[in-house]
Amino acid sequence: MLLTLVRHGKAVIQAPSGMDADRDLRPKGHRQADFVGKTLAELAEPPEVIVSSPYKRAWETAEHIATWLGLTAIAEESLAVGCPPSELLDVIAQLHSEGHTALCLVGHNPTMEESMGVLLDGPGGSPVRVRTGEAFRLEIDADDPIGGAKVLGQIRLEED
Repeated sequence: MLLTLVRHGKAVIQAPSGMDADRDLRPKGHRQADFVGKTLAELAEPPEVIVSSPYKRAWETAEHIATWLGLTAIAEESLAVGCPPSELLDVIAQLHSEGHTALCLVGHNPTMEESMGVLLDGPGGSPVRVRTGEAFRLEIDADDPIGGAKVLGQIRLEED
């Protein structure tokens, strides 16, 4: 299975509402999300489904990517801030059971970093740094995704 893990683009420090879930992307975050979407769209095997945290910054990132891929993003609470890697693994299992083979999951740290560690090195694996607006493309065994994932590439817009 091909799995793309995306940390949302650069976001504002505080939303007008004061709620973390309402934080918008900054202009740089929109550019980062577009870059990830464009890059994924150019792949021979782009994601066929996009699932995102419902938090605004992640959702906006997912919508940019979905637009490039001609898809509709799906909101999933188990990708919200503070959810453990086990919930991300549950999302992968569910999508695999539905027959999907190329996934894109958009979320937050520390979940993305911790999930990378679990996917690459198994339980207790060291977190892997995932910066805002960054995506990692992995090859995983969907029946046994813990440990043994292979990094196929990394996507991030580099600008000042």
